[in-house]
Amino acid sequence: RPELARRLFGEEMPLSPTRLESYYSCPFSYFCSAGLRLSPRRRAELSPLETGSLLHWVLEQMVSRHGGRGLAELSGSQMKAEVEQALDRYLEEHMGGREDKSARFRYLYDRLSATLIKLLRHLGEEFSQSAFEPYAFELPVSEELAREGKGVAPLRLSLISGGSILLEGYVDR
Repeated sequence: RPELARRLFGEEMPLSPTRLESYYSCPFSYFCSAGLRLSPRRRAELSPLETGSLLHWVLEQMVSRHGGRGLAELSGSQMKAEVEQALDRYLEEHMGGREDKSARFRYLYDRLSATLIKLLRHLGEEFSQSAFEPYAFELPVSEELAREGKGVAPLRLSLISGGSILLEGYVDR
């Protein structure tokens, strides 16, 4: 049906070598992706990278707000409320909000609250047993940034050949 094909693909159908290869590899798959604009379903879960970024972000928010020892002084209900508020903010700011997410995704996301509360409680107990207070989050180790007062100087290792190696990066633990 030519009229249906025009509605799906348009009057002019731009093709690249990759699209032609895709078509000849599997015409039905090409029809689904290019014609119907379907994409494979993504599992309703956070990738390990996304989860790590989320956990770091919430930990940074909580420790910045309360300090290390201040975490131990939060009541259970206050800790829970603040963690849930931070999770909601992250979801809104970094993941497009809750509306278009599946029920399974929302359930898995909300389960992170319990994990974060346990982790923050443990950190609060650890911090309360010493005078240690976090100094920075994502502290740059860079010669250039150290000169500007925005980081610390890198470790310089001298080589036998006369050159040197600079160990640069970020301290984020």
